[in-house]
Amino acid sequence: IFIPFLILSVVITYVFNNVLKPIYEVNDTINQKPLDSKLPFTFRLVWIILIVVGFVVVLLMEIDINVTKKFTDFWKKISFYNQLEFNDDWGTHRGHNWRIAFTNFKNFDIFKKLFGYGPDTYLIVSERSFYQEMVEKYGEVYDSAHNEYINYLICEGVFGLICYLGIFLSAIREGFKQLKNNKMLFAAVMAVICYMFQAIVNIAIPITTPIFFTFMYMCIAAHFENKNKEILKI
Repeated sequence: IFIPFLILSVVITYVFNNVLKPIYEVNDTINQKPLDSKLPFTFRLVWIILIVVGFVVVLLMEIDINVTKKFTDFWKKISFYNQLEFNDDWGTHRGHNWRIAFTNFKNFDIFKKLFGYGPDTYLIVSERSFYQEMVEKYGEVYDSAHNEYINYLICEGVFGLICYLGIFLSAIREGFKQLKNNKMLFAAVMAVICYMFQAIVNIAIPITTPIFFTFMYMCIAAHFENKNKEILKI
């Protein structure tokens, strides 16, 4: 399923770089204007369609494998079927970990649901309710959710999670808005987006989090830099 999309993506990229891009590039040697390598609308539209179709296909697969189970025998023939079936064993026991987390959150009182159990208290929460189950089933205890968003939900609550996501989304929004002034900012924006995706199955660690925040604040700083230039013009 993924291989045809990969091949098609390579073909489209090759066609753009070797056929379409030279047509759309403008090199005005008289005025010494830089090359205009902005992607044609049709090319961007094709990529958007591919991404949407790929997302829908994967979503339908997940729904059938984990909910409806109509084509289970067919999906089991896929070599990575175990990665698609969500159960306690999924993701090196992340499925079990997350099930415990949501069960604990469901049992929280309203105050803890809104503000969390407390910073870095995930181990305390999981041990109090599921210590016996964790040890008997996998011989381990979970000191984090291995998912930043679930971890924030348990430790800082709904408000804390909203604030955390708000920082991400604000940085991405400002980064995209400032691309017209600094094309290099695209690298910082994509770094933030990639971090958000990998945070679904990982936790914040000292070796990567400072780098991530640096990229994030580059996006935000570009906004204030542009604002200062506008003030100086006035």
